[in-house]
Amino acid sequence: EGFSKESLQGLFGELYFLKNHMIENYGVDVAISSWSGPDEKSKDFSTGSTWYEIKTVGANVQNVHISSLAQLSSENDGHLVIIRTESMSNEFNNGESSVGDLFKYVLSKIENEITESEFLNKLSDSLDESFMAKFQVKSLNLYKVNDKFPRLTEKDIQQTEICDVSYSLIINSLKPYMEE
Repeated sequence: EGFSKESLQGLFGELYFLKNHMIENYGVDVAISSWSGPDEKSKDFSTGSTWYEIKTVGANVQNVHISSLAQLSSENDGHLVIIRTESMSNEFNNGESSVGDLFKYVLSKIENEITESEFLNKLSDSLDESFMAKFQVKSLNLYKVNDKFPRLTEKDIQQTEICDVSYSLIINSLKPYMEE
């Protein structure tokens, strides 16, 4: 069926974060098992008592869309990761500029057959030529999500008749929550 530009950009961001943060900090087996993949789970990565929600946006976008209350809601502190990207021509290549590049890199790092099978199961049904679309990462910022972070949670919604809540955050206003 192919991917929309937004969902392809989102998958690119998740794989970029998998490669450049999760594998480096947790190892390949834990990183892959903590990733929800294209499944519509509320958190993109969760391991131990922490979680990461990845939002990949255009380089000049001013806000980030939170599509459900569950994305930033948890008893545990977590992280909102905002990755800014720019669409590039097919000739652009820095080794991690497409979903295909990142897929091949992650696959090359896996030594455990169970982990390899888990990774392939998360992506193999959706592999197509759109995975060669090119992006350049302009920035990656992590924000600490805790009780002080500006977010809506289930306890903020008092009326039971309200459902399907989504909202947007102004990226520049999140600087006080940025992690080093």
